[in-house]
Amino acid sequence: MRRDLPLWIFILLISFLFCVGSYQRNTVWKNGITLWEDCVKKSPKKARPLYNLGRVYYDFGRYKEAMELYQKAILLKPNYQLAHNGLGMAYKTLGFYKEAIEAFQTALQIQPNSHLVLNNLGATYIEMGRQGEAIEILKKAIQWKPNDAEIHYNLGLAYYKAGRYQEAIEAYQNAILSEPEDSDAYNNLGLTYYHLGHYRDAIETFKKAIVLKSNDEELHYKLGVTWAALGNHTAAIESYKETIRIKQDHVNARFNLGLSYLVLKRADLAFDQYEILKDLDKNRAQKLFALINQHKSSIP
Repeated sequence: MRRDLPLWIFILLISFLFCVGSYQRNTVWKNGITLWEDCVKKSPKKARPLYNLGRVYYDFGRYKEAMELYQKAILLKPNYQLAHNGLGMAYKTLGFYKEAIEAFQTALQIQPNSHLVLNNLGATYIEMGRQGEAIEILKKAIQWKPNDAEIHYNLGLAYYKAGRYQEAIEAYQNAILSEPEDSDAYNNLGLTYYHLGHYRDAIETFKKAIVLKSNDEELHYKLGVTWAALGNHTAAIESYKETIRIKQDHVNARFNLGLSYLVLKRADLAFDQYEILKDLDKNRAQKLFALINQHKSSIP
């Protein structure tokens, strides 16, 4: 047994050192920030760690710090296309659209066929209200990556904001083909159908969105509004109730619920919504109260 003792001691020592090393690595790598902060600290003159730390800061909502890191990475590596794109995203998120466009355009000079940068540039134009330019840029992005759901979605959004609803429908449908579980694409497709007066198509589309995102109160609310536009207030009431189940202080749902009750000649139930609205939104409550009184006065 004594001859085995040194071997056991050696094994225990190795195990202890391994555990200490693992603990130190886990402390450094416990999240992306500490990992890349450690890399930047050890290699402050390398562009890639600066870029990667910038990405992590961006994901954590630390946009100004991300912007500074992207700028440092670009100083070290002027043709670092990803850093220019990241810088553009930071500028865009902070509302510096002119600077964002310049950063994206620089990235495109380095790599003209980058669907990622083209998409980001197009999204920036959308936020600026420059829908025509957004549409042209996003069409170019689709040429390089035809099955990218996000690009088709953004193209649909640009068409929608430009009032080109039929083209928006096609773009959203393409987004759904590429990403069948994209509830946002279904939502926007439903809104487009609604604006065209295609209420039944809108209803079916909102229902599909709700299957994917059942606890989204706005989807239930939009479904209710569409049912009401179609004249089916019984179905509208059920959708408004579901909205309120998810978000009890949803002012629009309660107001519209009151309106649907009035259409069905249930002023008593509409009055219940008025009582609740008084504590949520006095203006909407007063409007509903006035409509209730009009309804009562119209009854022979």
